[in-house]
Amino acid sequence: MIHARVSQSDNAFEPVLHLSFVGVLELKRLQSLLARSLNCAPEFGKDYFELSDRLDSLIASHELSRIDTL
Repeated sequence: MIHARVSQSDNAFEPVLHLSFVGVLELKRLQSLLARSLNCAPEFGKDYFELSDRLDSLIASHELSRIDTL
């Protein structure tokens, strides 16, 4: 399940999107999506690579890669 919520930042001109990915399947799908996107568009930059690295670490630390859900 994916949840999305929009709020305002301290700067009233910049909206903030909060995303929540619930469950192993959604986390692994996000990991796959990020990897594929970054291979095609590395110009997205540092923030997206850091997000991908953090997601990889989360999956590894919780041993979620051993769970076959895709």
